[in-house]
Amino acid sequence: MLVSLAAAVTPVEKVVTLLGKLQAQVQEEGAKEAAQYDKFSCFCKDSADEKLYVINKAVKKIAV
Repeated sequence: MLVSLAAAVTPVEKVVTLLGKLQAQVQEEGAKEAAQYDKFSCFCKDSADEKLYVINKAVKKIAV
């Protein structure tokens, strides 16, 4: 009987296991979101640089 009680998982151990799984999931999702943010940030920077170039080109053309 003592062996069967020792083999049983306590509620605290279950919570600790679930928290560990949740931590791993949150870190994985965070890494994915960071990669998406970097990609979007790069797109925004490239788009802004392109628009600035076109605006400067148009201003020079108008000034001539």
